[in-house]
Amino acid sequence: MPDFIPDRKKYTLNFDDSTDYKGLVVVMNALALGEILTVQAAQTSKNVETVEKIFRIFARNLVEWNVCRPDGTHVPATYEGVQEQDMDMLVDIMGEWIRATSEVPAPLDKPSTSGPQSPEELISTVSLSPSLAS
Repeated sequence: MPDFIPDRKKYTLNFDDSTDYKGLVVVMNALALGEILTVQAAQTSKNVETVEKIFRIFARNLVEWNVCRPDGTHVPATYEGVQEQDMDMLVDIMGEWIRATSEVPAPLDKPSTSGPQSPEELISTVSLSPSLAS
């Protein structure tokens, strides 16, 4: 049987006038199941290593963003670039990312009469809090 390498879904997060980050655009990979479980388990932790693990997961899935330093140079979409940023902005980006990856899909025009529940529906039942500050 030939190998199959699945494409990872990407989410483009556009921050508009209703946010503090008007014009910010962030492209993120979808969270893998293991990452969702790690983030969920770590959300109530104040342990520095656990919080660092969450930001490493974030940076590993950060495809690109249009963040610049005050001198106009682009901040790389890397863990080091993430470390340069304001915590509030990062938490807001993570919240949007988690919301985007866990949105409930639109209902079908006609209900399906057979087949198992889709992975998206199963994932949408997982409660993911966007707040890391809890």
